[in-house]
Parts: sequence; C-alpha cells; structure tokens
Amino acid sequence: ITDGEITSTAIFANFGFDVSDTLRVAAGLRYTEDDKDAYTQCCIGDVFGKSDFDEVSWDLSANWTLNTDINIYGTVQSGYQSGQFPARPFCLFGDPDCFTATDNVTAVNYEAGVKGQVSDWLQMSAAVFITEYTDLPYQVSTTTGSGFDTRNIIVDQRSAGIEWEGTWFVNPSFMIHSTLGYIDADVDDPVAVAPLTPELTASISPEYTWFTGN
Repeated sequence: ITDGEITSTAIFANFGFDVSDTLRVAAGLRYTEDDKDAYTQCCIGDVFGKSDFDEVSWDLSANWTLNTDINIYGTVQSGYQSGQFPARPFCLFGDPDCFTATDNVTAVNYEAGVKGQVSDWLQMSAAVFITEYTDLPYQVSTTTGSGFDTRNIIVDQRSAGIEWEGTWFVNPSFMIHSTLGYIDADVDDPVAVAPLTPELTASISPEYTWFTGN
C-alpha cells in the first residue's frame, strides 16, 4: 500500500502583444511550490516520506493568421512535475532508506504547426514537435537467473514526432474524423524503453447525423 498527500501553490502571469493585424506574440511565467507527504506499508512495515519542491516554468509563442480560416503557430514551453516517491518501493527490502523522492522532472517542448479550414470540405491541424525531458524517473524490470530484477533509475529522454488531425465533410450529414501520429522516443539508458509510447498511432471515426424535422 502506498498513499500520499500533495499541497500545491502557484502564481502565474501571461502577456500577449499584437505585432500586427495578423501576428500575435505571447509570453508566460509560472512559479510553483509542491509539498508532498508519502506513506507505504510495502516490504518492511510503515515507512513515511516528506519532500518540498519548487520550479519556475515559462512559455513563448507566436501566432500568424494566414487568412480568416488558417493559422500558423510556433511555441517553446517548459514543463515541470514535482519529484516522485517510488510507486513500488521493493528497494526497501535491501535499503530501508530508499523511500525518498526523486528530483523535479523538467521538460522543454518545441512545437510548430498549422490549423484551420483548408477548404469547404476539409478542416485539419498538423504539428511537429521535439520534447526534451530531464530527470525522468523510470522503473525497469529485467529477467535474471533467479527471477526479476527491478530497479529505479533516472533518465533523460528526447521525443520527436508529428501529429495530424482532420475532419472531412463528405456532405451535410456525414463527416469523417481522422488522426495520425508518429513519435520517436530516445532514452539515455540501454535497457529502458519509454512506456505507453507507441511509435505510430492512427484513428478513423465516421459520424452521421440524422435530421428529424425541427
């Protein structure tokens, strides 16, 4: 059993400026404090942990209105997740002092894209991105001669990809929604693999509307 309590406090501000009728730039700044209390009954009985975290995050963006229906944008954002206590602290069997929180997880995301009504029959958005993570906690399990070896490690990760979403208006009653995504996640550990990160994702969702009088 692992449980915990988090108290989070933040202050933030965002500013935007219209450079012209078609170009807008914006910037934001945020300061966050997190206090965490954690508790587990795993392995050796009652174990308690407490840690405090703080981080400054920011974002810069620009948006260009190409015409009344299409926007082109670019953004650079930093992200933050406060440190984490081990979710499965089996390390307590060998180290009774291992129930401690990791450092803050930070990330910087670079993204550019286009979105809007391309034609009367197609609405779409497309984006390319690169996200660089620092101090990302991983739990890696490998097989050994006596069973499994589970270790908690801290890695850096770089993810790059492209995303596309579109809606095809076939007629006033029928439309088709679709998505396509590709991501390449590179982890700086020879064994670790990015969890829940399929390289290719896709979906198609038809929608038909029946009109019943008024």
